[in-house]
Amino acid sequence: MEDRPGERDLIAQNLQPRTLEAVAEFQTTLDAVFEGDERRQVEDALWLMCEVHIDQDDRSDGVPYIEHPLEVAHNVLRTSATPDVDKVIAALMHDSVEDHAPKLVAKAREAGLAGEDDVQLALGYLEFRFGPKVARLDAALTNPDFAAELRRQGRKPTREAKDALYVEHVRGAIEDPDVLHVKMFDFVSNGFRLHEVPDHNRRHRLTRKYLPLVDVFVARLTDGTPTGIDPATQAQLIIRLAQAGSDMKNWLRDIGGAVVACT
Repeated sequence: MEDRPGERDLIAQNLQPRTLEAVAEFQTTLDAVFEGDERRQVEDALWLMCEVHIDQDDRSDGVPYIEHPLEVAHNVLRTSATPDVDKVIAALMHDSVEDHAPKLVAKAREAGLAGEDDVQLALGYLEFRFGPKVARLDAALTNPDFAAELRRQGRKPTREAKDALYVEHVRGAIEDPDVLHVKMFDFVSNGFRLHEVPDHNRRHRLTRKYLPLVDVFVARLTDGTPTGIDPATQAQLIIRLAQAGSDMKNWLRDIGGAVVACT
């Protein structure tokens, strides 16, 4: 089942002008890479992503949330060593299950799919719409419930403990080159822009969360195994990661590594 053009028009009417401009830029790049059924599949995913995230709060840097998955997908589209429609769709939908599983579950039930677990049913809907590879990639890109995992281990779900599990989750997930490609540009969109987060406490918390990932990504990009990223971009990313890591360390040092209470 596909979204009808009229429904897309209604979604577009509720997007900010800057977001519509980003959508148009993505579509222009899309036209240069894919055609026919592949082009249509990505367009379907684009508007499903917009529908799912349309009422989500702006990001901590003030950017409308839809622009985040759109940016990640656009970067994946532009930097793939070999064009891969499934990877671009997975990039568009990479936050949808984690952030809005109930919306996808409702669509799954409308399509006649059954299941009790919301995450698995949401992933099942992505498979129904876009195929098994998209569902597999988005399963890897969806963070588990780290607090629940820590409780199962008999450990207190502190922020530090959850962040440590997050780092290990990413380390394992990016062994898959397709997951790496999407997750790398997810990190670019998040970890490279911490200076744009105006709230001091939130920026401190995010910096402490993302800093350990710098070495994880550098190690993966330099281990000699496939990444799916074009070589020139990969070399540039390694340089940018080193700079981002230095910036994060300097900022934490400048504020004295103060402990900021976060809930």
